[in-house]
Amino acid sequence: MSTIKKANMSDVAKAVGVSKTTISRYLHGEYDFMSKETKEKISTIIKELDYRPNKFAQSLKSKKSNIIGVSIADIGNPFSSLLLKGIQEKCRKHHLQLLVSDANNNLKYEQENIEALLDAQVDGLILIQLVTIMNI
Repeated sequence: MSTIKKANMSDVAKAVGVSKTTISRYLHGEYDFMSKETKEKISTIIKELDYRPNKFAQSLKSKKSNIIGVSIADIGNPFSSLLLKGIQEKCRKHHLQLLVSDANNNLKYEQENIEALLDAQVDGLILIQLVTIMNI
């Protein structure tokens, strides 16, 4: 089985003939000291190599993941899907990704979800807990 190597920033820099710093500046819209020709060449090579920036690597440097974590008590509950839809809509408006975990109405799973989401360095955490009403 062969694997397809995904282009990285070094590949783009080498193909363009510039430094990785120049590629990074291009990706962040920092064109102050960049010629029009260099910008065009970088754009062309990025398309040719089908380069996609490594969001994980970017988050390490910026200390922001642009990910919001959600631990939801019961993803099968129809109300849960409405909540997730609203949360997703707000996240999209702010260019944030959503990472969802289902606790299956289990407090142990909920705690594990919270820990895993925090370990994933989410920028925010939304906890949708199970509410039980008891008839006495």
